[in-house]
Amino acid sequence: MGVFSTNAVTDKGRILLAQSQVGSLFIPTKIVMGSGSMPSGATPRAMTALITPVVQLDINKKRTSEDGKVIIGGSFSNGNVSSSFYFRELGLYAKVKHPDGSFSEEVLYAYGNAGASADLIPAPPAAVIEKQIDLVTWIGSDTQIDLTIESGAYIPFTDKGAPNGVATLGEDGKVPAAQLPVMDFDPAGSAAAVQAALSGHTEDNVRHVTAAERTAWNAKAAGDHTHTAAEIGAATPAALNGYLPLSGGTLTGDLTIVKTAGAFWMKDTAAGRRSVIQQDQSGEGVALYNQLLDGSVGNSFKLLGEGAVLKDTVLIITKRAGSSTTYRLYGEHNKPTPADIGAAAASHSHGAGDITSGTLPVARGGTGAASISDTTYTTARYRASALVSTETNPTANGVINWTYE
Repeated sequence: MGVFSTNAVTDKGRILLAQSQVGSLFIPTKIVMGSGSMPSGATPRAMTALITPVVQLDINKKRTSEDGKVIIGGSFSNGNVSSSFYFRELGLYAKVKHPDGSFSEEVLYAYGNAGASADLIPAPPAAVIEKQIDLVTWIGSDTQIDLTIESGAYIPFTDKGAPNGVATLGEDGKVPAAQLPVMDFDPAGSAAAVQAALSGHTEDNVRHVTAAERTAWNAKAAGDHTHTAAEIGAATPAALNGYLPLSGGTLTGDLTIVKTAGAFWMKDTAAGRRSVIQQDQSGEGVALYNQLLDGSVGNSFKLLGEGAVLKDTVLIITKRAGSSTTYRLYGEHNKPTPADIGAAAASHSHGAGDITSGTLPVARGGTGAASISDTTYTTARYRASALVSTETNPTANGVINWTYE
């Protein structure tokens, strides 16, 4: 174990001590561990800082003695050490608070060096080291010192399991029984009172279920269960023969609706409309409606007819706006007239102005030719002729000029 035989209050520490003896408050601030060796010829009193600081400890102990000494301690763990080092230096830093409320600078108050007796502190995981580092130094009996420990500081190992200290934890993570107080108290006043309260609670059938109630409840059906039709008094499938189910089913025969102006409805509740196939009130036709669910008629088709040959069959189309258009349905017994379709009668005539193309034969009062002049000189046909007063050649082929006197 390292021996810090070379140690002293530094020169700056002595100035700080003098200030604390004339009214200033002495405040230890931190403990620093280091690995440096003192230079040749140097003394602890002349040191102003550690040569090679390694670890800073938060102060968790401040105790004074009657002989003018003070014990300042901190908890060390090598868990935050990145590499092994020799624990050769130990220093206490401090400052004072002046009566006017101002603070001095923080200085190295006391310094010690173990030299060749320094301990090697290995870095984890080679070993786990936790120890309490206590530093004893002199401050004098007239010095006013701040003994306040910062909240959250480490608990000294010397306080664990000691009177007026704190309990330790066993290997199971619990406080050992030897460090627990005697558990001989009775909050209810007596064991008999506790038993009476327990018996009253267990016999309270308002809060608890009796055996008979449990048996009756266990005999009930599960929340999610089914029944057959016979169990609920419903008709059997045989009794329902001839009837379509509410959902599904197949109709293989005719569907007869026996009702005046009977109707077949197909509703689409989600779309808010329905389609209707309905017999006309007069019984002479059938209508197909597309309606809203409030009964207002939308578009519709109505087919009306009379007699076996449907001579007067008509189709009436009604638009949503309410206007209707009637169309007559033609068939073998109800053929259209020429006028119905804009055609001429089988026997009819035309005026000359109606003939706008083609060649009219002589038999029909025409010339039989497309032109009154051409070069067919040897063909017998109607030709154009003109009367002239002097002998004149025709101006077009096939034209005959006549000279008059």
